[in-house]
Amino acid sequence: MGVFDRLSTIVKAQTNKALDALEGDGNAVMEQELVEARKQYATQKVAVAEVKATAKRYQEMYDEHISNADRLHRLAAEQLKAGNEDGAKELLAAEKEERTEAEELKDDVALFNDRASKAEAQLKKYASQIQDAEKVYDETKVNVKAAKAIEAVSEGAFDDSALNKFNRHAEKARARYETAQAVQEMEGESSTADDLFEKYGASESDADLEALKKELGL
Repeated sequence: MGVFDRLSTIVKAQTNKALDALEGDGNAVMEQELVEARKQYATQKVAVAEVKATAKRYQEMYDEHISNADRLHRLAAEQLKAGNEDGAKELLAAEKEERTEAEELKDDVALFNDRASKAEAQLKKYASQIQDAEKVYDETKVNVKAAKAIEAVSEGAFDDSALNKFNRHAEKARARYETAQAVQEMEGESSTADDLFEKYGASESDADLEALKKELGL
């Protein structure tokens, strides 16, 4: 399959197939095909120019023979009018040779003109295929990028590392606050016990204890 046949296949591909074409090394493959197509186009352009130049040369040769024949015919007429029949015959013989040469070139002129026309039409077709392929290539790259973004959203494939780090710091701060609050509460309880001990000192407690012992007969 030639480069332009492969390009035609790419251009006619459905969207999903075009997307698949870019998976893995498909991107590089499509790009390489375009590079090769452009090279082949440049080569074909030179070949078409050569065919057109050949057709032009044949046409010029044909036109020259016809022009010479017409000129010889006029000269022959002038010689005949002047009464020089021998001179007129020679000129008519030369005219005949020119027209014979032109007739022999006629088929070549038609052949190369036809080849040049078809080659030029094919070259334009190749150029159009390359443009279409380039458009598909650019659109496919965009579609693949968009598809990957959509897939990331649908799969929840977000990068939440920053949020996770934020939550960890928040959790540490909350734990630290709760710890400090617990320590404060413990310190508050300790202060209350000290106040009670101070309020109900050891001396009064000892007297009350002795009174209680007596009451119980201890």
